[in-house]
Amino acid sequence: MKRGTRAFLIAAAVVLLIGIAGVVAKSLVHANETPKSLSLSKDEVVGAWRDPSGGVLRINADGTFTAHSVCGFGITRESGSQHGTWSQVSSGDWADGPGVMFIGTTLQVGLGLTGSHAAPELWRYQGDPDENHRCVVHKVRDH
Repeated sequence: MKRGTRAFLIAAAVVLLIGIAGVVAKSLVHANETPKSLSLSKDEVVGAWRDPSGGVLRINADGTFTAHSVCGFGITRESGSQHGTWSQVSSGDWADGPGVMFIGTTLQVGLGLTGSHAAPELWRYQGDPDENHRCVVHKVRDH
């Protein structure tokens, strides 16, 4: 192999390794970032919410809720179905900041509020927060 070719390959390998290290470092830094909290009124919390797999959470103005196949509502924090009561809280196991506590038939689930007033979300970590797996439920807008 020619000397110029060898130098080029070494330089290319170094650039590739630096790029990979940067991507890994960025993912580690952002992996534990908690979503920015959002304050909503009771009226803004009330309504239908949907998770990415199609599960539906219905939050009613009378303080009750129903969850059908919604992430975070299963026995092991996987998808599940529950019904019970809900209330707004100032913080919970998702992080500091406002959220909603759901007291269901077989478990208690807290979800933090994040997103924007135009596109609010309820969320919680699923499993180890260091792994950054999140359950996110989006408000369904009536058209």
